[in-house]
Amino acid sequence: MARNTGLELAQGTYLVFFDADDEYDKDLLSELVSAAEEFQVDEVFCLFSEHNYRRATTIEGLGFNTALFPDQTPVPTQDIKDLYRNTSWWCPNTLFRKEPIDHYHFRFSTTQVANDEFFMRAYASVSTTMLGLHKNLLTYRRHFDEQSLTSSQSQHTENEIEVLLSLHDWLQQHKLYDQHKESFLSYFVHSIQYNGSLGYRPQYIEAVAEALCDKGLFEDMDDQAFYNAYWKRYDTDKMCRELRKLLAKKPLEVHEIEARTNRLVTIWAIEACARERYGRMLNPPDSAGSTLKTAVAALESRVKAQGAFVK
Repeated sequence: MARNTGLELAQGTYLVFFDADDEYDKDLLSELVSAAEEFQVDEVFCLFSEHNYRRATTIEGLGFNTALFPDQTPVPTQDIKDLYRNTSWWCPNTLFRKEPIDHYHFRFSTTQVANDEFFMRAYASVSTTMLGLHKNLLTYRRHFDEQSLTSSQSQHTENEIEVLLSLHDWLQQHKLYDQHKESFLSYFVHSIQYNGSLGYRPQYIEAVAEALCDKGLFEDMDDQAFYNAYWKRYDTDKMCRELRKLLAKKPLEVHEIEARTNRLVTIWAIEACARERYGRMLNPPDSAGSTLKTAVAALESRVKAQGAFVK
């Protein structure tokens, strides 16, 4: 791919990767380079905006967790909680010091989508210090035409698993997995959560269950850890109330429930698949509440009857 060709040819101290269809502030490069040189950090990232062409809306302040990165303040990587989820996840808003890239021979994945995730996470794993700029210096233009990667949802789920497992193997190979295990497992579960919201896909469910078992992630993630990583992201009582309200509505409005329920139904399907194929299952502890599971099961039945889930 073009980025890897660029990596082979690049010289100098820093690298930045631009996408041709996005919009960049004229001061982006000078701001990133100045911060990197002044504070001598491995990685500098700024905020960005996202313009959604389908909805004709723009959201500002995306890119990283600003609560963990005070403006223009170097932060040691070892001090960043949940490293992979709280740091920059996109290349165009990030400047990299080139030396770690050369040392580890980092390259981008050749997957159709999610191809920068391995690069970003692997680089963060060996970075010593990072810095965030609280400025929107570029705009990600989100298209939805047939040629746009934004529309490749089914491809995204397949590529996501491939990239996650590549990262897992790379961390193991370089003896970094134990150091970053908690962040990796949290990021893995977050990916399940996100891809679950894209639809109920049996092939994806089987792929996740297989990955959990074959890579030994079940052993790394006991029931309580799984609960902490996934279930605590939801206010269980609030979710139960919302689902009961939705169940009571006539007619049931599918678009209101897909995002809420696909994630939950997918995670239970992954558990069931893992139990059936590998004799191992992760259950949320009783504190997660049987009411929630019952409510979602009933809702899943109604949604399937109306053909709302994407096969």
